[in-house]
Amino acid sequence: MAPHHPSQFHYTPATSSHFHPNALFEEDWPSVAQVPSANPNSTSNSQPDPSRVPTMPSTHFLSLARNPTIGSSTVTSTSTTADGLSVPVSVRRGVDTSTTSAADFDVDAKTGFMPTRSPVVTLPGELEEVWERVLSAAIEGGGLTLGQYVETQAQAEKNAQWRKIVDEMPVLSIAPIRHSEVYLRRAHHVLTFILHFYIHSQLPLTGPGPHPPHRIPSCLAIPLTELSKELVMPPILTYADNVLYNWSLRDPTEALSVENVKMVNTFSNTQSERHFYLTSARIELRGVEALELMKSCMDEAFIGDRISLQRIVDYLRRLSTVIDDMAALLMAVRDECDPHEFYTQIRPWFNGWSPGAREWLFEGVDGEDQAKFASLPSSTR
Repeated sequence: MAPHHPSQFHYTPATSSHFHPNALFEEDWPSVAQVPSANPNSTSNSQPDPSRVPTMPSTHFLSLARNPTIGSSTVTSTSTTADGLSVPVSVRRGVDTSTTSAADFDVDAKTGFMPTRSPVVTLPGELEEVWERVLSAAIEGGGLTLGQYVETQAQAEKNAQWRKIVDEMPVLSIAPIRHSEVYLRRAHHVLTFILHFYIHSQLPLTGPGPHPPHRIPSCLAIPLTELSKELVMPPILTYADNVLYNWSLRDPTEALSVENVKMVNTFSNTQSERHFYLTSARIELRGVEALELMKSCMDEAFIGDRISLQRIVDYLRRLSTVIDDMAALLMAVRDECDPHEFYTQIRPWFNGWSPGAREWLFEGVDGEDQAKFASLPSSTR
């Protein structure tokens, strides 16, 4: 794993409260050969033998203490001193492990990790007039050119003129959309696209290093940092920006499906990039059935009798079919995504900061909120 800057963002998922199961029927099941033939719809009253039901070990993720605080990277807890006094201490907030409810992980029963409705494509008011306009200027008219592949003076000037527009943006507040999940998601998409256009449209510096950092102007850095905190996301391009919240319906009168989805924004304006995103979106949608089958397996595991085991076997067989379908969709990426075009015109736009390269400096952002990014391609996070 690449090293992190000491002041890098530390984000953790939001928490919620749900029933915490205290036992899991996961061991000492009879083998499949021992399971008698039974009607899956049987209302048998057979119960698991309590002596064969193990209590989960304290290290199991469902046994870990849940954390009730939402929205901050640290929480205040108490610690008992040697003389019996309770004193407040600050503890880093971890992942909430007290729930397996799909909704708590932004998973929908019908659309999986995709939002249930088409993402909004325009921000309201002044945010549209500034941020949306700047993003459109980067995409339209043939788009910008990756700095490392600029070959003409015209390309260099176009990139520079657009970057000047970004530099001159006012610092806008996210207050008008702070309580709207859909607009916050759209804003994150828009600003991270602008961020990556801004970084990667620059001409590479020549000569021996070390080179000065990429300076991200405060008009971009401050609102991106603030809305990223609201969403508990990193202030950098993510898979959610490229795929999960970057689509619309081909036919608005029909439901979202593998066939009825198209992508909205791209960096390169190429069919290869659109198809690359579309492949991921289709896999997400086909995977909805897999999520439901896995949930059914968990439900049957909590019952833990022989009929439940037989049903689990059936669910797993059906799951293997879904996985095969998802694999076929993945391999179909080759149909319309040219490898050379992907690695030269598309993939470089996704890059985050990597050791040895110019660092990213967010102007106007202090303390822990001053982020330096690791080497993983940001859209994989």
